[in-house]
Amino acid sequence: MKSVKKQMTAAWKAVEKSVKSEALPDTQAVRDLVESAVAFQRFAEPEWEEPMQEFLDHLENLQRAVENGQTDVVQHEVRDLRAGMKACHRAFK
Repeated sequence: MKSVKKQMTAAWKAVEKSVKSEALPDTQAVRDLVESAVAFQRFAEPEWEEPMQEFLDHLENLQRAVENGQTDVVQHEVRDLRAGMKACHRAFK
């Protein structure tokens, strides 16, 4: 689980860095984030199921927005993901 968290963190940082510079994230960084989140879900506690699914849904929206070049949607999804992560970390740490 530790290595999956590291992969997810690295991919998230790459996505955030792009968004902060008002660029679209690299599609590979988004793919890496999705893959690591799916792997993380396998380790998740049962009470994490709903927040994890919501997170994965936002990641799917993010991936689609990147593929379609929708910068405003990308920024929106990153904000939603960031808020969701903060809430999840507070609730489950």
